[in-house]
Amino acid sequence: MIVDFVFFLFCSWFDLSSEPEHPGCAPRRFRYIFESCTVMILCCCLILSLFFPVQSLHAQDLQYYYNLALKNDADLKAAGYLYEASLQVKNQAWAPLLPRIDGKCEQSNFNQDISSSENVLYQEGKKRYKSKSFTLTFTQPVVNISSLVRLSQAQVEIQASGIEFEVAKQSLITRVVEAYLNTLSSVIATETVGAEKKEVERLFSVTNKKFKYGFARITDMYDVEARLSMVNSDYIEALNLKRDAFEALKVICNGEVVDIDPLKDDISMENADPDDVEFWVENAMKNNLELVLLNHKVEIARREIRRQWAGHLPTLDIIGQYKYEDSSGDMLAGGGGNEVASKDVYLRLNIPLFEGGYTHSKVKEALATFKQVEETCQSKKRTIRRETRAIFLKVKSSIMKSKALYASLQSQKLAVQAKQKGFESGLYNLIDVLDAERLRFVAERDYANARIEYLLNSFKLKQIVGTLSATNIKEANKLFDTEARSRDETL
Repeated sequence: MIVDFVFFLFCSWFDLSSEPEHPGCAPRRFRYIFESCTVMILCCCLILSLFFPVQSLHAQDLQYYYNLALKNDADLKAAGYLYEASLQVKNQAWAPLLPRIDGKCEQSNFNQDISSSENVLYQEGKKRYKSKSFTLTFTQPVVNISSLVRLSQAQVEIQASGIEFEVAKQSLITRVVEAYLNTLSSVIATETVGAEKKEVERLFSVTNKKFKYGFARITDMYDVEARLSMVNSDYIEALNLKRDAFEALKVICNGEVVDIDPLKDDISMENADPDDVEFWVENAMKNNLELVLLNHKVEIARREIRRQWAGHLPTLDIIGQYKYEDSSGDMLAGGGGNEVASKDVYLRLNIPLFEGGYTHSKVKEALATFKQVEETCQSKKRTIRRETRAIFLKVKSSIMKSKALYASLQSQKLAVQAKQKGFESGLYNLIDVLDAERLRFVAERDYANARIEYLLNSFKLKQIVGTLSATNIKEANKLFDTEARSRDETL
């Protein structure tokens, strides 16, 4: 393609070189080459933009931030590495049950000096010789109850690690959703306080003009000035909370958080199905992952008691040994070098009789640990039972609260209009209008927070009964208004 373009420019040079040129103008062939290069550069940019699209700094939805956190969250990565490490427990538990082969090499230099001897086998004088030996030992455990119990314990530990990893996944979903919704709540708070600030500034401007011409009282000026200072303080605090909420989401995702999507106006808010708190409590007691994990830890502690108690039992091993020894001499009189190879196979029975109370102490330690884990599990069951009821009721109350706050918001809007007209006619003071405006913005913020609270509690209810998954993120993502976000960005 480049060769063709160069050839095209070369031909254009000679085709246009003979054409007349106007005085004061650039040669036509140069202008033609410049225009051709410009078109070529634009075409290349277009092609590159198709293959390498530029990432726009648009707001992203809940699914985007969850996918980002799934790749970058440090806590989830740590849980993944912990699970990966736990998979080695089974291999380590198998090792004491498998054959063991040991090799040993020795080389010795002997210096013998006998000054006097009454034994004819030992002659007086000095004697030096070397000895080399090699020993290969094969050991196969036959009976080792402690190792067998450890193997079964390791299998439960791997299951527990897998559950712990699933707990980390569910925790990530909840943390992302909560951080996202907290950020949305802070954005709404900033917008409502900002809108109140603009309205108070407008009233301040109007009142100031009226006061200059004697149509407003000094108390009205004091009221609007005090309210403006209060709203400015609230706005600064709202901005700080908004920045902190964005930073919290950024910590989880480890990526740039530009903006977020608002909730749609017509999201469906329904009670938990079925609408029976006992059903959810029963499912939580069966399927809550943290509780299932603690049950596994109780079983691990129970098997640890058996493993430590097995230290009182005898062990039986089959041992095969090959030994080769080469010596250039010995200590006996007239002894010469020798070369010996031996092969032995035997059973070794080890009966522990007394180890200073070590095994007995380890059994007592394991028993106390088992009781501690069991009590922790019982405490967790009570906590989950209470939290399930509380979250179930929060889902119901957030629906009712949202309906009540929506009605309150509509009433506050009408109240603001009525008091503004009453103020113009002298029926109400300016402070009444300011209070009505504040109550309207508070109702607007509370209504939005009630809808956010409903969505967050719905996620927490699924988490506590152990059914929370990434599919719930996809479903919840449909509740956010991406079109409203796009319209906001084009303004």
